[in-house]
Amino acid sequence: MDPNVNGANGMISLSEPIMGTIEQLVASANNDIKHWMLGGSCGLVLQGVPLGREPRDVDIYADEPDAKQLQEKWNPYATDAPEWNATSTYHSLLSHYQICGVPIELVGQFIVTTPQCQYNTIIRDALWNHRIIYNVDRFSIALMPLAHELVFNILRQREDRTASIAQVINAAPEQHFAAMNAVLANCSEPAYIRSIVNERCPNLMAFLFV
Repeated sequence: MDPNVNGANGMISLSEPIMGTIEQLVASANNDIKHWMLGGSCGLVLQGVPLGREPRDVDIYADEPDAKQLQEKWNPYATDAPEWNATSTYHSLLSHYQICGVPIELVGQFIVTTPQCQYNTIIRDALWNHRIIYNVDRFSIALMPLAHELVFNILRQREDRTASIAQVINAAPEQHFAAMNAVLANCSEPAYIRSIVNERCPNLMAFLFV
């Protein structure tokens, strides 16, 4: 999919401190590291997903090699040292930063594991090909596709987020089927995820089964 087809045009925005923080992250990466993406509440808001409150932090996703390069670029803003973090549900290379009082979390090689399914968040060889480009006058940023956000929130049982994301996907399901295929390819139990997504976005699944 051409990422510019679903590009955001800057009409939906975030608070000035959040946007300034994202701009500084983009400038600090200096085009040397391309394969990183904005996700979480900021990425959702910029794609028109209603959340009910203003995002308060910035979540960045990358594969391990790119995350390590970003750690070096963003080291002046670091609030801790990078470390592998593992719980019963999440596994990732985590590091934290702060710009103008805005907290930033860099999540490298993110894996979500539940009793029903394991989902590997692969950026460079999967989600990057389905990125949404958010353009403003001063910079552009790649957003995590809503297909990823839907599956992630299904797995972590965030009903509020799941419902809001599904609402936006259902408005134009044809724009999301390629990204959903990429997400399903990195799920250990794609049939399980398909069944849940079908309940939320039946028209999207109709595209997947064509």
